[in-house]
Amino acid sequence: MALNTSVESELRLQWTNPAGVMSLLMLVGGDIVQRALAQLFGVRFRFLPGILEHPFCLYLTPVAFSFGWVAYAFSSLATIFGDCRLMPSPDIAAQVINLSNGYVRENNSWVLGHLLRYHEGSVADVDRSSSTSKMAPLGSTGKVSLKIDIFVADAVDDKGPGISWTWCFCWIAIIVQNVIAAIPWIVNGDWGIFLVTISGTLFAVVTGSLPQWAAEKWPAPKLWKSKTVALTRGNGHQYVMVVESHQGAWDLEAMSSSRPYVRPETFWVLLTLTILWSLLLITVSGLNDHPWYLVGVGGLGMLQNIWFSSAIINPKAANLKLRKYQRRPTITGYQQTSEAKTRMKQNDPIDSDTDTDLGPVVAEDGVRDVMGALMELEKLLPKAGVALLPVFFPGRGEKILEMCQRKRKVKERETG
Repeated sequence: MALNTSVESELRLQWTNPAGVMSLLMLVGGDIVQRALAQLFGVRFRFLPGILEHPFCLYLTPVAFSFGWVAYAFSSLATIFGDCRLMPSPDIAAQVINLSNGYVRENNSWVLGHLLRYHEGSVADVDRSSSTSKMAPLGSTGKVSLKIDIFVADAVDDKGPGISWTWCFCWIAIIVQNVIAAIPWIVNGDWGIFLVTISGTLFAVVTGSLPQWAAEKWPAPKLWKSKTVALTRGNGHQYVMVVESHQGAWDLEAMSSSRPYVRPETFWVLLTLTILWSLLLITVSGLNDHPWYLVGVGGLGMLQNIWFSSAIINPKAANLKLRKYQRRPTITGYQQTSEAKTRMKQNDPIDSDTDTDLGPVVAEDGVRDVMGALMELEKLLPKAGVALLPVFFPGRGEKILEMCQRKRKVKERETG
């Protein structure tokens, strides 16, 4: 009986005053903070632009103070000693293909990986919610084999991303945090929690204002002439983004593999912030009164961090200006039924994959299978479909291209 009473009293004490676990919570979730910073960074303000030759710029990144900031401070300092990167690695594996020469690069840019993830999510939602039976050609199952969406990238804004509702909402969450932290100070005269919260907010804002983030998020130069590239996860995946970038747009091919310049002040600022976060951790461990307010502050910040680290945000927030290609924004290849494949093989004994010849561009969206989609892309953008052949038909690209050319010559002789 005495043992049960002891356990009950210990549990009651812990849930009444959970101050002992706060220092442990401060070490959880550093990777979430990093992704939230990468997502929200970009909005900047220029001071005295008409007076100074080089106006002072300040980046304001509204990532709220949360439990994971101490862990992130140490991990960010460690990366400076290692690969010198503040930005996280891409959240999906992708390839960037130059459609003029067929050169394939593995993507190392978080921005491009996030762009492809955003596109795949939005297109998949449309495919699930809309009926494809009207677009699918005869002999197809109605399921997508390959969907190619074509975009045009215009010149980017030198001022960077603009202020959005998302950006404003994040600042509202930070204000609410500090209001919660001020309650024990107003009611009981305990200003310790407010001190921790306002200090953590200040350290977070300073971390998100480092110019090193800009150097890593947009490491590529701007184009001086047009270039067309494709973004895809590669063979076995359904979606391809083709981006025709104009003069003044980001060089997406260079962005996928660029190594950013490491600014000399970054190391010293991060070292100072790591020391300050360590001191804040010690301060938190010494707070014994009204700990639930601090739990509320950290919990709200963690929810904000989790939401924006995983949310899919419009490409405009990454200073990418994309619009649909007017001539033909989408090419969709649909899976064939087994009967259609057998019939096509009988009609075309050379090779069923090359049945779609390089004729005039058709107006319909739906075509037959992966090869049909690539051939339609080749009609629309010469060299583009050929450049993607080795990606979706590894080891067979040259053979298929040779067969297509041979078939076209045969048809020319027959019609000529």
